[in-house]
Amino acid sequence: MDDPRTELAGLLIPTILIRGECDWVDPEVVGQYHLAFPYLQTTRIENDGRALHLETPDIVREVILELLRE
Repeated sequence: MDDPRTELAGLLIPTILIRGECDWVDPEVVGQYHLAFPYLQTTRIENDGRALHLETPDIVREVILELLRE
């Protein structure tokens, strides 16, 4: 399987990564996302894990709406 990051870097659209503070994914992986998506905006939600849409849907919705407003 080819590494998709090169092709993803050509997507010049605003992108958002919403992470929970308690997410087990290594923060170095977030750095790889930043290399793959030039216009990546990262938001960290405190006291949440991986099911952000279930744990804090109001916050997730607001983060997404803010991106759309920009």
